[in-house]
Amino acid sequence: MERMLVVVLLAGALGQPVGAQRSDGSILHVDFENHIDEGVGFLNAGVRWVGYPFSEIKQKISAIVVDPNVAFGGSRCGYVWTDRPEQRGRITLQPRADQANRADAVAEFVFRPVSARAVAIEDFVVWSAEQNRGGAVGVVLFAHGSAASGTYALSVKDARRVHRDVVRDLLQTEWVRILIHRNRSERKVSIAVGPPGREKAVGEFEDINAQGDVARVELGDISETGVVGSGHWDDVRIGQALAGEDRISPPEPRSDVRGEVARLPSPVLVGREKQLFVDSLLVQTQQNLKRTFHPVTKFSKNPLIVPDSPWESKSIIALGRMQRDVSSGLWRYWYGAWGKQIGQPTFECLAESNDGITWLKPRLGLQEFAGSKANNIVREGRMFGVRFDGADPDPARRYKAIIRDAGFLLGYSPDGLRWRTTRPVLDQAYDATSVSWDPVEAKWIASCKIWYQGRRVRGYAESRDFETWTDTALSLTHDEADGAHDQLYHLAIGRYESVYVGLLKIYHTDTDRCDIQLAFSRNAKQWSRPDRSAFIPNGRERGSWDYGNLDQPDGWHVVGDEMWFYYGGRSTLHNESPNDGSIGLAKLRLDGFVSLDAGDQPGVLITQPVVLKGRSLFVNADARGGSLKVEIVDAHNTDASADISDPPVYPFHRGGCVEISGDSVRHEVRWADVSGFESLREQPVRLKFYLTRARLYAFWSE
Repeated sequence: MERMLVVVLLAGALGQPVGAQRSDGSILHVDFENHIDEGVGFLNAGVRWVGYPFSEIKQKISAIVVDPNVAFGGSRCGYVWTDRPEQRGRITLQPRADQANRADAVAEFVFRPVSARAVAIEDFVVWSAEQNRGGAVGVVLFAHGSAASGTYALSVKDARRVHRDVVRDLLQTEWVRILIHRNRSERKVSIAVGPPGREKAVGEFEDINAQGDVARVELGDISETGVVGSGHWDDVRIGQALAGEDRISPPEPRSDVRGEVARLPSPVLVGREKQLFVDSLLVQTQQNLKRTFHPVTKFSKNPLIVPDSPWESKSIIALGRMQRDVSSGLWRYWYGAWGKQIGQPTFECLAESNDGITWLKPRLGLQEFAGSKANNIVREGRMFGVRFDGADPDPARRYKAIIRDAGFLLGYSPDGLRWRTTRPVLDQAYDATSVSWDPVEAKWIASCKIWYQGRRVRGYAESRDFETWTDTALSLTHDEADGAHDQLYHLAIGRYESVYVGLLKIYHTDTDRCDIQLAFSRNAKQWSRPDRSAFIPNGRERGSWDYGNLDQPDGWHVVGDEMWFYYGGRSTLHNESPNDGSIGLAKLRLDGFVSLDAGDQPGVLITQPVVLKGRSLFVNADARGGSLKVEIVDAHNTDASADISDPPVYPFHRGGCVEISGDSVRHEVRWADVSGFESLREQPVRLKFYLTRARLYAFWSE
C-alpha cells in the first residue's frame, strides 16, 4: 500500500500553487560540492560555518558528508546530528557579499533526517533564515519525530505563533523538497513540501520580518535548550522564482585565492620603484649567487614604550599603528592596554615622540579612569591598524581603523583621538585581523584570521571605499615546510617598492612562543615564504622582555638609510597569565630583506627583459672588499642557456662600466663616455650583473 503524506492546509488563499515556484539560486546556491574541507571562518562555497569550534558547549556532528550514496545529487551534502540535549550541531550558510537581495525571494532545498536508521527528533531546526546581526526573517521550520515510527512532522513558526505539524508522516529516510516563497509586500510566506517534483502547498504564514534580507541561514541544533535530531540538506537555493527559460545560477564557488598567480608584464618597466629579489620572477638565469634573507637588528635601548600606568595593567600590545603626523611632524603610536587579565577594560592609548626613540604619553583628557581624565586613553576597546587617509574628501574620516566588537566595526576620526563607529564589517574574521591600503590597485585589503585543518591561517578580503567589503577567502595556509605545531597567527601587509611584504606572526604551539617571519607576494593574495627563519626573533633569555610572545609591526618606516619596525614583545608565553607587554624597535638596511651574494668565485645575474624608464641606473649593494659591474644585453634572445655568453649592447658593456666598490644603498651605475639611456629608450633589454665578494639588494632607474 502506498504511504499517504498528510498535509494540514491552513487558512488563507494560496493562489498559484507554490510548488511550481522553484528558485533560480541567484542569491545563494549551495550544493556543497565546492566546499573546502576543514576550513572555518571564510565564505566556503556558500557555507559560513560547519559546527562552531569556539563554543564551550559540547559539539556532536556537523559535517559535509562526502558520499554519493548519501547526497541527493553529486557526492556531497550537509549533515548535523545531536542525540543529547547538552550537545550542539549546526551548519550556517551565507550569501556572498556581492549578491543583492530583492523584494521577493524563493528559497528551496531538499531535506531528510537520516540515510538509514531512524532517530529521535525534537524541535530540530530544518530552516532558519536570519538578517544581519541576528533576528529571523520569513519563517522558521523545525521537525520532531520518533525512532520507533521512523517518521517526523514539520512545524512552522511565523510572526504570530507556532503552527504545529503542518505536514505529518514524513519518512525519515526519504528526501523531500521544501519551497518557501516570501511575498514581502503582503508580509506573507507560502510553503510547499513533498517528494521532489510532487510538492504540495502547505499554507500561507505571516513573515516574521518582511523588511529583513537573508544574511545567513542556520540549520540543525542551534538553540540553547534541549534540542536533538538529525538532518541532511542539499541543493539549497535562494533567489527569484524560475520562469520560462530562466537558468539556475551555478553553485557557489570556492572562496580561495591561493591559486591567483601574479605574473610580471614582459618586458618589466623599471623606474623609480625598486626591484627586489624576494622571488625569482625577475631572474632569467644566475650563476654562483646565493639568496640571503636578513633579519632585523634589535635596538640596544629596547623596550621603548613600557606599561607604567594603572590603566595599562602591565600589558601593552602593539596591534595599533605608528604614524608620522602630517601637521606636527610628531611620531604617534596607537597601542592597546590589555586589561582583561585583571578584570578591567581594554583601552586604546596614544604615545608621542619627536624622534621615534623617546616616547611620552600625553594627558588627553578624553576618557575617565579611576575618577580622572588625566591619562593617554583614546577610547575603550581594541582598535586595529589606525591609518591616516589624506585622500578622503571628508575631514571627519581622515583617520580610519577597524574596531573589535563581536566582529569588527568601522572607526573614523578627524584627528586620531575622537572616534565614531559605524556598521559592522568583516564578520568572517577574528581578532588577529589587519587592514592596509594597496596603493597599486587603489583599494583596502584585509588579512583575516581564519582556520584551516585545525590551525590558524590567513584569509583575504578587500574594499574600494572602506565601507563595503568582499567576503573572506582562503589565502595563506601552512605547508610541509612549517613545523607540525606552527600556526599563522597574524599577518600585516604593506606595499614596499615593487612587492607586497607580509609581516607574519607564527605561533609555535609546541613551545607556546610567537616570532615574526616574512612572506612576499606580487598581488597580496598568493604568498611565498621562501625563508622560515625568524625575521624578528624572540629574546634569547627566559625573562627577557621579548622572550615569549611577539606581536608583529603593522608596517615599517623609512628613516634615512634604514627601515624601522616597531614590534610588541612579552616576556611571558602565549598562554601564560598574567601577560606583560612592551614595545620595542628593530632596524633593517634600506631594501634589506633579501640580497643576492657572491663570494670569491664571480657570480652572474641576468634579468628578464626590462625597459629602463629613467636616465640612470642605480643599485643598492654592499661591495666592500669586492666589486660589482653591470652590462646591458639585448633582450631578443630568450634562450636561457645562451645568456651568459650573449654579447652586450654597446657602449653598455662590462669593460666600460665603472667598477662599484664600497657599501651604499644608492650606487649610480656608470659607463665610460655614456651620459644616459637615450639610445635604449623604449627598447627591451636585459641587465647582466657581475659580482665578486658583493651583495646586491635592489636596482632601479630614474
